[in-house]
Amino acid sequence: MKEIILEGKQIVKDFALKKEVFWEKKKTLRAVAGVDVQLGRGQTIGIVGESGSGKSTLGEILGGLQNPTQGCVLYRGVDLRQMDRRQRRQYRRNIQFIFQNPKESMNPYFTIEKILTEPMKLLDEQFTPAYARQKILDILPQVGMEPDCIRKYPHELSGGQCQRIAIARALLLNPEVIVCDECVSALDVSVQAQILNLLKSLQRRYGTSYLFISHDMGVIHYMSDYVLVMVGGQVIEQGDGVQVMRHPSQAYTARLIRSSLFAEDSLCAAL
Repeated sequence: MKEIILEGKQIVKDFALKKEVFWEKKKTLRAVAGVDVQLGRGQTIGIVGESGSGKSTLGEILGGLQNPTQGCVLYRGVDLRQMDRRQRRQYRRNIQFIFQNPKESMNPYFTIEKILTEPMKLLDEQFTPAYARQKILDILPQVGMEPDCIRKYPHELSGGQCQRIAIARALLLNPEVIVCDECVSALDVSVQAQILNLLKSLQRRYGTSYLFISHDMGVIHYMSDYVLVMVGGQVIEQGDGVQVMRHPSQAYTARLIRSSLFAEDSLCAAL
């Protein structure tokens, strides 16, 4: 039995909808409807579904970027709502994100060094400028980047290079969990393959757990130990990644698999 790092219990998230006329009753959209998830040490859980299925909302709730309407999130058995300041800081450091478009999460006026330094300045208790510089120079070769890139700006790097910088930024805090939200969907297939292999290699080295969110069943199959299939905010199928891929119990899952077969063939060729 794996050590449980992050857990969501009966997660529900409602969003208020804008009224068309003022006398209408208040209406809500249920983006996530009673989802349970447990993420163990060194495990990758894949969450797959179409746009609007609630997968990214679930990831943001588990990562602390949104609060659930109902249910709770536990980090190492402690409810986020009951954490003191020290516990919350530890949680914030140990749960990191890699987003779909890394350039949008980077200040265009900051150099790469400053972009990488800012999270350490906020969350690393050992921070000093010299410590941060050395740690950055140590991590960059591990993600396939040259040390001299620290003087560049995001617009001077390609999409794949920016994604490698985003991975480095997440790893600098030595997190236990990284939420990867569509982190390769904006990249060419060959670059996708490089990033996915890099993430797997880093997981073997550091024992990091991944919550991997994607609409692409082929990517989910390649990365995940366990898979959740979401539709309309609900998990309609879940189980071992290989089992779900080979023997889906739901017609929707089978359609997702068929729709991703061509993309998966291309990805496998690149891998």
